[in-house]
Amino acid sequence: MTIRFVKHNPAFLDSEQLLENFVARRLDLEAVTKIISENLTDSNQHLLVTGARGSGKTVLVRRLAIEIEHREELRNRFYPLIFSEESYQVSSAAEFWLEALFHLGKQTGVEQWKRLYLEFSTELDDQLLSERALRHLLDFSDLEGKKILLIVENLNMLFGALASEEEGSAIRHVLKNEPRLQLLATANNLYEGIDHPSPGMFEMFRVYELNPLDDDECNAVWGLIAGEKLSAEQIKPAKILTNGNPRMLSILAGCSAKRPFRQLFDSLVEAVDDQTDYFKSYLDEMAPIERKVYLAMAELWNISSAREIARAARLDVNKTSAYLNRLINRGVIGIEKQAKRNKLYGVTEGLYNIYYLMRRHGSQADRVKAMVRFMVSFYDPLFSTSLPSDQSRDCFTAFEAAVMSVPDRKLFQQCRDHFASAEEVVKCIPDHTLSETILRDQESVAFGHEAAREDDVQGKVLEESSRHAFKLLDEGNYSEACNVFGAIIMVHKNRPEDAVAVKVADAMLGKGIALGGLKRMEEAIKIFDDLIAVFKGRFDARFVQPVVMAMCCKAGMFGELNSRNESIRLYEELIAMYKERPEVEIAEQVAKSMLIKGVTLGNMNRREEEIHTYDDLVAAYKGRYEVQIMEYVVSALFNKGLVLGSLNRDEEAILAYEKLIVAYKDRPEEQIAVKVANAMFNKGVLYGKRDRYQEAEGAFMQAMELSPQGSRAQLVLLKLLMKMQERQLEALELAAKYAGNAALVANTIEGAIAQFVELAALGYAGESLRLLVDSPAEQHLEPLVAALRLVNGEEVKSAMDILEVAKDVVKRIEERQSTMN
Repeated sequence: MTIRFVKHNPAFLDSEQLLENFVARRLDLEAVTKIISENLTDSNQHLLVTGARGSGKTVLVRRLAIEIEHREELRNRFYPLIFSEESYQVSSAAEFWLEALFHLGKQTGVEQWKRLYLEFSTELDDQLLSERALRHLLDFSDLEGKKILLIVENLNMLFGALASEEEGSAIRHVLKNEPRLQLLATANNLYEGIDHPSPGMFEMFRVYELNPLDDDECNAVWGLIAGEKLSAEQIKPAKILTNGNPRMLSILAGCSAKRPFRQLFDSLVEAVDDQTDYFKSYLDEMAPIERKVYLAMAELWNISSAREIARAARLDVNKTSAYLNRLINRGVIGIEKQAKRNKLYGVTEGLYNIYYLMRRHGSQADRVKAMVRFMVSFYDPLFSTSLPSDQSRDCFTAFEAAVMSVPDRKLFQQCRDHFASAEEVVKCIPDHTLSETILRDQESVAFGHEAAREDDVQGKVLEESSRHAFKLLDEGNYSEACNVFGAIIMVHKNRPEDAVAVKVADAMLGKGIALGGLKRMEEAIKIFDDLIAVFKGRFDARFVQPVVMAMCCKAGMFGELNSRNESIRLYEELIAMYKERPEVEIAEQVAKSMLIKGVTLGNMNRREEEIHTYDDLVAAYKGRYEVQIMEYVVSALFNKGLVLGSLNRDEEAILAYEKLIVAYKDRPEEQIAVKVANAMFNKGVLYGKRDRYQEAEGAFMQAMELSPQGSRAQLVLLKLLMKMQERQLEALELAAKYAGNAALVANTIEGAIAQFVELAALGYAGESLRLLVDSPAEQHLEPLVAALRLVNGEEVKSAMDILEVAKDVVKRIEERQSTMN
């Protein structure tokens, strides 16, 4: 069943859909159910559920109504009578009871109550109307033998719209004295305004306040809307930005569906744009002076004193303080108490503040973007934009045992699956386009122009069919692609012309890939076997390439099926047959097969054989200068270094890295340059592991020069210098130089966090703060700067969102200190 979710109108959901949507506030449900069920006396204790707009009040009380229906002991005592979210028709006590009668008729479906409602609707005497409508409601209560639980939403709006205070008192009198009626109401706050009549109505209520959702509840809502939960760390930015408000969270999650977490800022921009009318209405509903105070706070964004807010709003401090209290009661601003001031105020619902800032001016929008990028880097470093490529996701720390288990190696471990993936394989298949010359032998020409034209048409049909089939394959439409490839094979498999036979070989390869995509592995392997058997003896490169690809695919599928020995056997056969072929496309596939064979052997803990395979690859192709082949040679040398390091054969590992560096350090290609920088980095790690600090320092310095984003090397070098008491000032100088390069910091946020957390944990929080304040890096690291201020015991005046992140940074510093101790 498809889950239906609504952000603004829970009343649109039926009971089953509401149950499916109720994934948070389970403890709140238990609490309000307990309060209602424990009301056993004739003197009613009514319940008022309060919370900010979008906090889930409607869903909670409607879920309670379902709970009453499902639990016999409650069903026997209560009849939930649910009002609409807004009761605009109510302006008097009489109309309140008439509205209750309307919902009774609608809810029960009984004609008697519907007729009574229509009859009473024409009554102009409010006193008579009130008595008659109330009497029939109580008759229903007696008939059912149950207390009527009036579920009334937005009670503050309802009573604010009454014609006079006396009308409210009349309703209050009945509710206070009539044991057959109990009220479960919701409101944004206890009373709406400074200039509104006295809130005496609320004295008879027990108030239950809805707090922001916790991390687990936020993730449950996120999973419902986006279709997939985030990690425990990733959900924290979403909670901070929305203040755990279910509606705000659902808006952000809806814009984040099918987007990677690293694109959180894009989701935020879409949410602001998509919900502009909603955000605007939020501000429009405020009274003019209240809105002026709120927008002054939004403009400041930083938590501020009442005096600072009054100055920004151009209002008297006392009047500003009164409106601040009103906004606090509504839950839209919060108080942050710090050592040097009694109270600092800030906007709690970040999305409203961000909406205002992004709509108003771009500079603050840049500040928002920097904050979100910091969040992504801090809460999900794996996907941090500071990492230039997958190869760089190997954030080492010096002198740690895990240093040799580089995730870069995992990238190559995944290669065993590479040829089982249709999307990847299809990119390697040659594109035989319509511009290819269609071969015609002299015999066909002898039959004249008509025959030639017929051949020409057939050739173009075959060409177009092949193109269409591979397009389907590329789009992931495996079933249809399989059918088209099958048709090509069936029609043309006995044609003798080379140009046609090449298309048949490609079609057999494509069909095998499509079958693999459909997880029909045995059929896929069978067609690869057929392709190899038919074309294995053809030495034309056009036939060799699909044969090589078929062998690679087959080996990859055996690897996927955990038949690793068979996979290795196939790679060895392929290598032996085609190792001497000079064509670039074929040599590339052989080199790739050798690399995958090595990684597969490593996965089987056959390390010596793995090393020998890498040596064979290097020996066979070190003289080739085609970039696609050089990449495999570089990877083989790099992986050899990793394997030797993991075996504690450090000197041999260093030699492997040096060979890579010497041979390829001047290559301009990014993929190779990253490997060279990583090899230099790993070399430094190995030196550090053996306490050869000067050599380690030199290697790290070179790694920083080689890599356009050398934050990893910088971090480890910084740790290395801090390890040597006499070099610690140099570490701070290194950090200062780094902080002076705004472009580098912007591209290496994760590295910046790691460096300054390390310095702070080592007792250099004050020095780190002085390095960052007013530096080019500060604009990118505001939560980190706030955290360092907190560690130093200073007052922090930043946005509430930023302050929440800063507190988590402080926790990380403390955790690092604990690890050191």
